[in-house]
Amino acid sequence: MSDINSTIRTLLTQQTQQTVRVAASQARSNTSPKIAETSSAAKRLENKARISEVHATNGHLAQARESVASAALDNASDIVGRLGEIATRATDGQLNSSDRAALQQEAETLQGELSDIFSNTKFNGQQLFSGNSINAATENSVEIQDPDGSNITGALGTLDLSSPSSSNAALEQVKDAQSELNNARTQVGVSSSSVGRATLQDYRAAAELSGLADQVSAEHALQKIQELHKFETQEKIHALLSKGD
Repeated sequence: MSDINSTIRTLLTQQTQQTVRVAASQARSNTSPKIAETSSAAKRLENKARISEVHATNGHLAQARESVASAALDNASDIVGRLGEIATRATDGQLNSSDRAALQQEAETLQGELSDIFSNTKFNGQQLFSGNSINAATENSVEIQDPDGSNITGALGTLDLSSPSSSNAALEQVKDAQSELNNARTQVGVSSSSVGRATLQDYRAAAELSGLADQVSAEHALQKIQELHKFETQEKIHALLSKGD
């Protein structure tokens, strides 16, 4: 009977040792299929979260770009508004030639400043009033159509304030330029809103994916702990069986 029990203990010990070796290998090298799968899932989610963060950064940059364009249009609006005042003043038949010359000089100076705004306003080296379109590389790509500054300066043309009648014509030109300016402001506002929505979606996606990655990573850690506990338990069983030899 003693021989039989001894044989059983020997067989159990051999089987346990094999199990312990496999468990130890999996626990230490993280090759357990379930653990490996969970680890891989966590990494995939982390990668997706980082990509969403990059998309959000691109969107934030595009928002900054549109903010610069909007500020430039604010300055342009002030200039066009002043040109309207000048043209209105010049319609007065009581002005003498000296008064008209002063108004004409101011108008020309302001028009030069307006041209400078549309020619020289840039963001990261790109002109913002060229009429070109760019792609804001958010997750859902947003196409930004830049306003064309030449539409505004072209509508304004050359202002002639030498007489009341020519000043009336100049006033209409200013009104046309103001209309084009309003169109440009609307265009920038639409682009800014579209980019803003896309950027917010990307920030939310990044946060959600990061949160999921954390959850999966926690699950991975729990699985690792459970695997180690299993390994420790199997080592204890092996130790107990070994004592019976």
